[in-house]
Amino acid sequence: MKINTWVQSKDTGEISVSNHERIEVIPGVWINGKTYWLTPGVESMIPEEGISVHLKQEEETSEIKLYHVSITNYRERHLNVKLLIQNRHYLSGNELKNLLQKPYHLSFISPSEKVVFHLDHDNVYLANGCFHENNSGISTIQSLRNVFTDNIWNCQRSGKLKYNPMANGDAVSLFIYDFHFKGKQTLEGKSWVITGKDESELVKINETLLKTH
Repeated sequence: MKINTWVQSKDTGEISVSNHERIEVIPGVWINGKTYWLTPGVESMIPEEGISVHLKQEEETSEIKLYHVSITNYRERHLNVKLLIQNRHYLSGNELKNLLQKPYHLSFISPSEKVVFHLDHDNVYLANGCFHENNSGISTIQSLRNVFTDNIWNCQRSGKLKYNPMANGDAVSLFIYDFHFKGKQTLEGKSWVITGKDESELVKINETLLKTH
């Protein structure tokens, strides 16, 4: 069985992007000390773990990109899986863009709202999600280098993330959600990115999405 694995590649040099392409949402999982980054938009199989993950864009408006996420356990066994959702701004790792102009990209966690914000010169982006019984996941901001080198863990064996509340430049936001399988089962949830100019308006939309999903 072929594994669809998302490969973290260097930027192609394309620097003209729409607002909705500025935040890429990338799924991953942690299973028994191993981290797997997967391909968004397709069902990605991990045969050795008996697990598949599917992140599919469900809805898009001028303000909201909504994703449906499902994890399937194909074996009759108890298994703890941590779902990772990576939100990456297009400026992160964009070497050509960084050479042509000084980019501005700030990522930070809002403890009061329990969301992550990404800011650039043009927009504010709010990232969040909701999965089965978990209303919110644990979040952190990590450098792109840490993601590339699998250095995002405070304890990789137990799946405890390094905590960092803010970063400027080449950084991504990460959410982690715990899934506890009791056998063959599919668990589902939602992830979203909201784009706008006013943080307070994005928070209102986020609250609506939490109530809806």
